Amino acid sequence: MEALRAATVRVPYERLLAPGAPELAAARGKIALVGLQVGDDENFEVIRGLQRESRWGMELQADALRALLEVKSSADLQQPLAPAWQVVAILALSVAATLAALARVRLFPALPWLVAGGLTVCGGVLAFVLYRQLRVTLPVTYLLAAVLTAFFTSRRVFK
Repeated sequence: MEALRAATVRVPYERLLAPGAPELAAARGKIALVGLQVGDDENFEVIRGLQRESRWGMELQADALRALLEVKSSADLQQPLAPAWQVVAILALSVAATLAALARVRLFPALPWLVAGGLTVCGGVLAFVLYRQLRVTLPVTYLLAAVLTAFFTSRRVFK
């Protein structure tokens, strides 16, 4: 990212207006953002992952433009899973967690806990596969909350 922010990428506007400017030839066929950068007035703190970085207003506009240009078709866009299918996924994992909580296993007492953990991992894997294959997002937080709530409530109620 720092290479893109270097002064060599930024070209003063008046140099582009000069006849036969080499920067103009390099920019042919590309989109150029023309903007004014004055002091630190347009310097914004942006959080990326676990880091903060300082970005200029024009850089933020360039990021937005690049994101729009990288979308080749509507298939590239993320879409949430239909609400009915979200409910089905949450109910299925909740029922499985309830059954795991009710399992009375004398030989291996940790089995219900392992099954609940496995269901939680299954919910995460399901969300990951849906996103990678179909670009569909599934709210993992709801799945996790449903599995854990069903598991612990069932253990407490039917104790």
